[in-house]
Amino acid sequence: MKFPSFRKRDTDAGAPDDTRQIDGERAMPSVNKSLGVQAKITNYLLFGFVILLTVIFLWRYYAGIIEKHNADRDAGKHDNASTQMTNLPPLSPPPLPNTPTGSTAAANSPPPNPASGVQAATGPQLGPDGKPILSPAEQLQQRRFKSPIFFAVARGGSSGAAGAAGSAGAALSNVAAGATGGNAGGGGGNGLVGGGGNDAFSRSLQGTKTEAAYAYMMPHPSMTVPMTEPIPCALEPAIDSSLPGMVWCIQQKDVYSADGKVLLLERGTRWAGQQKSALAQGMDRVGIIWVRGETPKHVLIEPDSASADDLGRAGVDGQVDSHFWKRFGSAILFSLLSDASQYAIAKQQNSGGGSNNTTIGFGQTVGGSTDVINTILKHDIDIPDVLKKNQGGVINILLARDLDLSTVYDLQAKQ
Repeated sequence: MKFPSFRKRDTDAGAPDDTRQIDGERAMPSVNKSLGVQAKITNYLLFGFVILLTVIFLWRYYAGIIEKHNADRDAGKHDNASTQMTNLPPLSPPPLPNTPTGSTAAANSPPPNPASGVQAATGPQLGPDGKPILSPAEQLQQRRFKSPIFFAVARGGSSGAAGAAGSAGAALSNVAAGATGGNAGGGGGNGLVGGGGNDAFSRSLQGTKTEAAYAYMMPHPSMTVPMTEPIPCALEPAIDSSLPGMVWCIQQKDVYSADGKVLLLERGTRWAGQQKSALAQGMDRVGIIWVRGETPKHVLIEPDSASADDLGRAGVDGQVDSHFWKRFGSAILFSLLSDASQYAIAKQQNSGGGSNNTTIGFGQTVGGSTDVINTILKHDIDIPDVLKKNQGGVINILLARDLDLSTVYDLQAKQ
C-alpha cells in the first residue's frame, strides 16, 4: 500500500506575505527585557523593609528570652546567697561561778550595825515546817494584806446587827472559798487569778494541740506496692446488687514496685471481692471490698481495699434499674379504673335528660379503692434500686495500704 507524500505547496509569486506587519501595530514584547530602574528600587525597598521587620521581631523575641533568663539567674543567685549556711563555733557552756569560801564570804559581807546591838544573821531562820519565821511586824503586815474588808449597815436593833453579822459571815466564807480556789487553781482552775476556766470564754481561748508527724523510710521499696496504686481489673461475672455476694476479676496489666524496678503483681492475677450491701435509695454506685489476690505464681495477698472507677471515684457504676412500673404500675392502674368508673357514671346521668336529678354515689367503693391504692404504694414504694454491670467491664482496685511482698520474694544480684 502506497501512502501519498505530503509536500509543501509552492507559494505563488504574487501571493501576499502573511509575515508582514501592519503600520502602527505594536511589536511582540520581549521576555528578556530587564526591569526598569524604578521597579528595581521598589523591589529593593520592599525587600529591605521585610528584612527590617524580621530583625525587629527576632530582636524583641530574643530580648525577652534573654531578660527572663537573666532574671532567673539573678533570682537563683539571691536564693543561693540567702540559703548559705554559716558554720557556728561549737556551743560551750559558760563557766560556773566560783563558790566563795567561808572566809571570803565573811570578808565580803557588810559589817554588823553596832547601833542595833544584834549580830547580823547569815540568812532567814526556818521553822519546823521549812518556812521562814516572820517577825511580828511582818506577820501584822501579812494579816492586813490577806484580811478582806466588809461593810454592813445595821437596820434597827439586834436583828439588824445579827443580819449584818450573818451576811458578813457568808461573805467571809465565800471569799475564803474563792481564795482557796484561787490558790489551788493557779494553774488553770476556777481561782481568782488562775489561768483558764470552764466558762465559754476561757474555752474559746484554748487552742487545739496537735501531735507532730514524723517521717520514716519505706522498709522495702523494691518489694512494696505503694498505697493508692490503681490496679485495673476485668470482671468475670456480671454484677447484680439485688443480693450480697462474691465478685472476682482478672488483672489487666503488670504492677511494679514503688521504685519501679521489680515486677510484683503479674498480669492475670485473680482478685476476689465482696459486695456486702445493696444499692442505697437514690444512689447509682455500689461498693465492693477486695479481700484476696492470687498471682500466677500462687502468691496470696490480702489487700482489703475498695474499688473505684477510671477517674478514681469510689464504688462501681453501672446501669440502675429503678423498678418504676413495679412501684407505681398497680397504683396507676387502680387510679385509672377509679376515674373511668366515675366518668361512666357521670356520662350515664347526663344522658338521661333533665327530668332525672337523682345522683348515685359509691362512697364505699371509692373509699375502698383508695385504701387499696395506699396499701399497694406502701408495699411497692420500698422496692430498692438494682445496679447491674455486665461481665468484662473494667474496674479499678484502689489500694488502701502498702502491699509488702518481702516475705515471699527476694532480690539477688544479676550475674
